[in-house]
Amino acid sequence: MQNTITTTIKAGFLVSLSTSISGNCTYKKQTIEAPHFENGLLKEKWETNKTVIAPDEMELAKKARSRVTSIIRSVCSQTQGALLCPKEKGEKLDEAIGLARDVAREFNRSANYTRLEVYTYVGVISADDEETIRSLNSEIRSLLDQMAQGVSSLDAGAIREAANKARSIQSMLSPEASERVQTAIETARKAARIIIKSGETAASEIDQQTLARLTAARGAFLDLDGDDTVAAPEAMGRAVDMVPSASEVEPLEVSLARGWQAPKLEMED
Repeated sequence: MQNTITTTIKAGFLVSLSTSISGNCTYKKQTIEAPHFENGLLKEKWETNKTVIAPDEMELAKKARSRVTSIIRSVCSQTQGALLCPKEKGEKLDEAIGLARDVAREFNRSANYTRLEVYTYVGVISADDEETIRSLNSEIRSLLDQMAQGVSSLDAGAIREAANKARSIQSMLSPEASERVQTAIETARKAARIIIKSGETAASEIDQQTLARLTAARGAFLDLDGDDTVAAPEAMGRAVDMVPSASEVEPLEVSLARGWQAPKLEMED
C-alpha cells in the first residue's frame, strides 16, 4: 500500500549553525573523593575551579556570538529540529552567513585571549521531501494543539507563545498551508486578546467555533502515513453565570473552515 503525503512546504535549505568560544579560561579540577563503591554504586566527587583571564573580553565574545546567531536566524524559520530557509531567500542567506563571519572575524581581530568560531552547513530541501513534510506537519499540529489548549484553559500566554512559534515556521510553508496557519494564528490571538481584556468572563465571549476552527486547521497537517486522529476540543475554562450582551461580544471575523475540508484517507487493498 502506498500513500501520498500532501506537499505543505516550499523548496529551500536546511541550515546547521554552530558557534564556539575558546580561550580566555583556565580550569583546575581537584578530586575530593576518588572513585569507590558504596552500597553497590560507583561514586566519585570532584571540584572544578574556572578562571576567566579577561572577563570584559569574554562578555564581548558572548555578545558577538549572540549577534552571529541572530543574523543567520533572521532569514530562517526556527523549527524544533533545524533552521530552514525558503529558496527565494537563498541570496539573503548567503549574505547573512557572510555578515556573521565578518562579525566573528572582527571580534577575533581585536581579542587577545578569546576566539569565536562560526560553523554553518547548508543542505538543499525539495518541496516533496517526505521526511521534512512529516516533521513540519507534526510541529504545526503540535502548535495548533497548544493554541487550542490555551483557548480551552484561558491561557493567553500559552496561546501567544504557540502562535509566535507557528509564525516563525510560516515562511517555509506553501501558500495554501501558510494561509491556513495565518488564519489559525489570527483566530487564536483574537481569543488571547479577549482573555486578557475580559478575565474570567472570557469563557462566555469565546465561542466554540474558535476551537472548531483550530481543530479544522490541524486537519490540514495530518501525517497520511500515520494513525493520527484529531481529538475533539475540550470544554473551555471555568463556567460563568453571566451572559454578555450582544454589544459586548466580539464576532470572530476570520473563518478558517471557509469551504475547505480536511483530506480524507483512502485505503487500498
